[in-house]
Amino acid sequence: MKPELISKKLLCCVITSVFLMFPLSAICISNDNSVYWLTEWDEGCYQNNKNVCREAWYTTPQGSHMMLYEVFRALEVPESKKLFASKDNLSQYGFLYPGEGAKNGAQEPVEPSLSVDGLPLGLVKDQSLLDNLNYLGFTCAACHTGEVAYGGKRYYIEAGQAKLDFFAFNRALVEAVQANRSGKKLKRFNKRFKALVQSNYPRKTVDPKAGEEYLAQALESFGGFMGRNVDEVEFGPGRLDAIGVILNEVIVHQAGLDANGESQPKPLTAPINYPYIWDAPDLS
Repeated sequence: MKPELISKKLLCCVITSVFLMFPLSAICISNDNSVYWLTEWDEGCYQNNKNVCREAWYTTPQGSHMMLYEVFRALEVPESKKLFASKDNLSQYGFLYPGEGAKNGAQEPVEPSLSVDGLPLGLVKDQSLLDNLNYLGFTCAACHTGEVAYGGKRYYIEAGQAKLDFFAFNRALVEAVQANRSGKKLKRFNKRFKALVQSNYPRKTVDPKAGEEYLAQALESFGGFMGRNVDEVEFGPGRLDAIGVILNEVIVHQAGLDANGESQPKPLTAPINYPYIWDAPDLS
């Protein structure tokens, strides 16, 4: 049998197997805005039919101060006036948002309260205990919340594998900071930044007219992060060399030394899928 005929037969077998294992409704994306949890928590977490443990998993910062929170909220994407922090923009990187569904029998809807200022699950406002400023931060949920669609409904898997393209998001964020530093974008940025600072801080905590200065700080700190963590292997959605990033940031950047007594960051070459964290619903 010719090789091309073998290839076609194998392709038909693969396609047939997929449809036998998964109904069409399981592999199609639902247009319904309702989103439900696929997993449940320990019984002790439910009080008056409300989960009182879940909020900690989705909103507790991990200390990853990426840039001033108000800077992030005021940024536009490079090519238009659309806000970088908008759902329309961030969704393309794999971030997940709460839905609009109500409780359906035993199915729990994803609570809108888990979204901070309309941001996706896993992005939060992290107030530093050192300087009392707000920073954009990640929580565990950003990289460990999965999504499936089945029977015309969407479900989130708590502590599952995210589809987040972490480095595509990071690169786009650096480009947005750079683009907002001049011209009409800078004027619009300064106006939004001033309003956010005045609503988020007591007087004289942050200079509302220092938007350009904070943009430069964001570019230096976050641009430095991207400069240290060069992904020699294309990561793509759902994959990250987290260990490589941690070693570069903690040992090289913070401590100034690596295993050989040097201070040179290593290229990121071992991206893997985000792992499951199955014990997350046991947190209390």
